[in-house]
Amino acid sequence: MCHLKSLCTLVLAAVVLAITPPDLFGQNGQQRMNRVMERANQFNQEMARQMQQSQGQYLEQHREMRRVGESMERMAQDMNRLMEHSRSMIQDQKFLRDREMQRDMERLHEHMNGMADQMENTLRVMERLQQRLHQPGGEG
Repeated sequence: MCHLKSLCTLVLAAVVLAITPPDLFGQNGQQRMNRVMERANQFNQEMARQMQQSQGQYLEQHREMRRVGESMERMAQDMNRLMEHSRSMIQDQKFLRDREMQRDMERLHEHMNGMADQMENTLRVMERLQQRLHQPGGEG
């Protein structure tokens, strides 16, 4: 009976791995977060450059935008680490022992994808704000 249970567990794990999307917490997610981190880093560098050119009241706006950019970059780094840990979990047989665990791992993956989408959207908005702040009439 013990061997049968072990065999069933191995078969279930193999089936779960076979039906698991290949990128569940995989390299594409981390590459995506690396791109977000790079964009946030570029945003921060541009804000630093703009701060040097700013004067008066707009200096504080640039400073605040840079702080937001730095926070976004840290969030992307944390998200990247989260994806690394999650990928380790999905490779551990204990997390794939039954269908409910598999569904929960898929839900976790969906939530993390949603968070990555939100981070990318937030960064796009931040980049638009940065452009507007730097346009003529956006600085004093």
